[in-house]
Amino acid sequence: MDTKLLLVKIITLLYLESKLTDNSNPSTELITAILTHIKLPESYTTNEFGKDPLISLRETARWMLSNTKDVKYDRNEMMQRLRVNCGNDNGLFDSLMSGISADYKEEALKDIIVSYRSALRQYINQSKVKDILKQAYSKCWFQPDSIDWRHFIKELVETVTPYSNLEDVSNGHPSVVSDVMFADTAAVKNVFQRGVNELDTRGIVRFGWQGLNRMFGSSGGARRGEFIVIGALQHNFKSGTTLEMFKSAALYNTPALRDPTKKPLLMRISFENPIELDMTYLYRSLVENETGVYTDPKLIDIDEATRYVVDRLQGTGFHINMCHIDPSDFTYHDLFERIERFEAQGYEVVMLNMDYLPMMSKKGCNQGPAGTEIRDLYRRVRNFCSKRGIITITPHQLSTEAKQLTRIGVDNFVQEIANKGYYDGCRTIDQEVDMEIYQHIVKVNGDSYLTFQRGKHRKSTITPDRDLYFVYKFQEVGTIPDDVLANDNSRKSVGGKTQTEGGGDAWYHGL
Repeated sequence: MDTKLLLVKIITLLYLESKLTDNSNPSTELITAILTHIKLPESYTTNEFGKDPLISLRETARWMLSNTKDVKYDRNEMMQRLRVNCGNDNGLFDSLMSGISADYKEEALKDIIVSYRSALRQYINQSKVKDILKQAYSKCWFQPDSIDWRHFIKELVETVTPYSNLEDVSNGHPSVVSDVMFADTAAVKNVFQRGVNELDTRGIVRFGWQGLNRMFGSSGGARRGEFIVIGALQHNFKSGTTLEMFKSAALYNTPALRDPTKKPLLMRISFENPIELDMTYLYRSLVENETGVYTDPKLIDIDEATRYVVDRLQGTGFHINMCHIDPSDFTYHDLFERIERFEAQGYEVVMLNMDYLPMMSKKGCNQGPAGTEIRDLYRRVRNFCSKRGIITITPHQLSTEAKQLTRIGVDNFVQEIANKGYYDGCRTIDQEVDMEIYQHIVKVNGDSYLTFQRGKHRKSTITPDRDLYFVYKFQEVGTIPDDVLANDNSRKSVGGKTQTEGGGDAWYHGL
């Protein structure tokens, strides 16, 4: 945009905003950002007639910015000031007068202000794109060794994508996932319908443990698009719980797709355990849950195990993908591409189960104080999956501060750490996820119990306090057997009776 026209629009916008009955949202930040981009050549200093009009108009714009939002400008005084600013440039003065001389009613005034703001935003966005491309060009030609060429183009495209619709503002910002005007009753109805569909039992993914399903509240399981993090110390079965949730999602749910023409897919990515280890665990868990008989992994019949796992996990209609990935060079770009590749093959990803996300490379994530990269990784993955309705589950190790609590003998460990940010590497992960589940193994009289406590959960209803904490006992056969289709084996206290046996409330209730 021509510098003269830019200054005309800035001054006109500030003047028109001063005429609003309620000027509580002025364009101060937008205009301040634009003025920093205006670079006048040194030749635009002074001449024999006084200051150059562009310098004078920029000073007027800065003066108007320095005034409070309640200032009301007198039209005649503004005309005098602008006449002096413009000097002999009559065309420039006429342009300013056409903007401030008209009288608008309130609604028309608001519309014209929106129009001016839109034009100025387009200018600042175009300037940002130029800066991005200039920096990329400079890196390519003068710092090529500092570039990770495998991801450079992806990151550049990602950076400029938000500005891809600069001229077509009617379509809105590309980051807007859904938008509805209440005047459009059909659109409002569609929103309600989508919500009802995904809260219907067909749109909920339930798991193998009744205590875990109650932790989700009235939905009784995970909703499409939820991001769930499982926090635990090292060697406290967090990978086991993640894999059990993956297994039970396939066993106890009938696929309910957003697009019925697609094929439902459950994805499992391990950044730690070899796929052979996960496959063996799944086979043992399936067989021991079904037969109640211990399975020696050394005596597994490979052909039988293959047929059994495939038939059981795909029996309800889901397609299953499992992989083991070296996380050292695997970034969120690679993760998104993997999901998009499955989508291009006709799949709709219902669940992404990762063991575990923080191990991935942080290349391309925002830099900053400790924890910034991890939090940004969570944010990017959550936003990507949420738009697609992908349930995302990952464990995350707890910090050394949490471990210290166990050294000093803190009782009710999971209740103590809940909602306090005891995550390794980043204390603010809870701000990016939809649901937190904490778990910890407690040993009493030679028996081992897995305790659970729920932290935050984004949803419209409140889960009863009695369902936020539960306990399961590890068994010699089946590890922690599924009980969703059987008697409720969850407990309210370590060493207490199961719910089916009449176990009462946990010890801490009523305190």
